[in-house]
This record gives sequence, structure tokens and C-alpha cells, in this order.
Amino acid sequence: MNLERYIKMMIPAGIQSIRVQIFRPTASKEKVEVNEVKFGMRKPSLKKSIKARTTGKIKRKAKSAINPMYGKKGTGWVRNPKKAAYNKVYRKTSFSLFDLLKKIFK
Repeated sequence: MNLERYIKMMIPAGIQSIRVQIFRPTASKEKVEVNEVKFGMRKPSLKKSIKARTTGKIKRKAKSAINPMYGKKGTGWVRNPKKAAYNKVYRKTSFSLFDLLKKIFK
């Protein structure tokens, strides 16, 4: 499957990116909290990619020795449920250039 065809399948009608709004009602009925979530391809950042891959093994081991909950799956829902919900939706609605390449050259 070629790249153009795959992108057309992922993003209908040639739209480059769409913002999805998540409405979460608050205590009063008048106020509504709105969070925008990106839908579509994420912009690649070489700087962030290198930073994510070069966090040292020693640093992670030190943090996990101090905090037994460091790096455990699901702790985001306990510490900050709003951010965890946003991240879950974001990961489902967006994709990276590397995700496309993996699908094409699978």
C-alpha cells in the first residue's frame, strides 16, 4: 500500500488535521470545560525524539529505587485523571510518521 493511499484512508477528504473537543461538565450547569485534542498526524520533532531515547538507564533505576510507583502502568489515572484521559484520547486519535512507515513496510 502506498503512502498517499494510506494517508487518505487515515484522514478523510484531504484534511491535514482536525481538533476534537472533549466536553466535561463541571459543578455548575453554565460552565463547561473544553479540551482540544489533535486528530491526525503529529508533527515530527527530532529534538524530542532524541531526548526521549537518551534518558539514561541509571536515572530510571534511581527514580524507581526512590519511588516504588515510578514507571508503573496506570498510576496516571490515580495522580492526574484529567491528563490521563486526555493522553488516552490523544494516542488513539493521532499518529506519527513512524507509525505510517511501520504500516507501509510491514
